[in-house]
Amino acid sequence: MSSHFIAWFAESISLINVVQVLLVWFLFHRAINSLDFPTNKKRFLSFLVAFSLFAWLGLATIISQIGFFQQLTAFIPNIGLLFIPIAIGLMLLRSSQTLQKIVDALWMPGLIAVQVFRLLGIYFLILYGQGLMPAEFAFPSGYGDILIGLTAPVVGYLYFLKKSYSHKLALILNEIAKVEKIVADEEQVAKEVAAILEHYKEADPERARMHAES
Repeated sequence: MSSHFIAWFAESISLINVVQVLLVWFLFHRAINSLDFPTNKKRFLSFLVAFSLFAWLGLATIISQIGFFQQLTAFIPNIGLLFIPIAIGLMLLRSSQTLQKIVDALWMPGLIAVQVFRLLGIYFLILYGQGLMPAEFAFPSGYGDILIGLTAPVVGYLYFLKKSYSHKLALILNEIAKVEKIVADEEQVAKEVAAILEHYKEADPERARMHAES
């Protein structure tokens, strides 16, 4: 597979991510307008959600372009810093009654169906095929994302029809999304550490190992 195709695919993912963010914003906008808030507050909250989503997407795009996520100079592999916005969001959800009301008002069929974009997980498999991503990450993440992407529209539709088993299916889908990785064996970890140290001569071996195990 040529480098031109990979570059084209990466650019396509960027455009698709914008569409995905727009759809997520629309779901929040719909939920906000369904609540008994003053008009000015609805407008402000809708703008705040849009700003937050696109700011996150823009920042993630910029720092990924400069190779930030490939660095091993931080206390943890830099890609692990992606969990910080998630942690902040969870804290806000626990402390903000307004946010809790908005989340409760979200249209669940749409929120589930939008996970169809997880089909982009095929990119992990493409990178593995090019030797740019270890199998320990590419396989569980890639195949896990593809499985979620294929089933999400079906589960969302069943949820829309209010089938008795749709809620359980949604919970199963969520569990699959959370458990998309396996623990690599010692031999595979050693190989990955060796590959990292070969490409990053000044990398700390301990941090390289932590990155491989993650």
